[in-house]
Amino acid sequence: MSYRLLNLACGSKISNHGNWVNVDFKSPNPNVRECNILDGLGYRSQYFDVVYSSQFIEHLSYCVAQKVLEDLAKILKKGGFIRLVTPD
Repeated sequence: MSYRLLNLACGSKISNHGNWVNVDFKSPNPNVRECNILDGLGYRSQYFDVVYSSQFIEHLSYCVAQKVLEDLAKILKKGGFIRLVTPD
């Protein structure tokens, strides 16, 4: 079984191992899908098994963070995992 994995707001820390989709607003790396995360990710419902994001969510206002988390909940499969890493 191949899991679909999302590396959200990846910056320069991308993963080329496994079935990762690396996403960020802007990147010189061709392995990163560029998109404005704040406008929605554009994936269909229940598409990803895992969402990972490090050092991103704390930079958003409460309302914007809520919107991003709602989008992540929509694209995450039932029983999937979200791991958000923050400095605190």
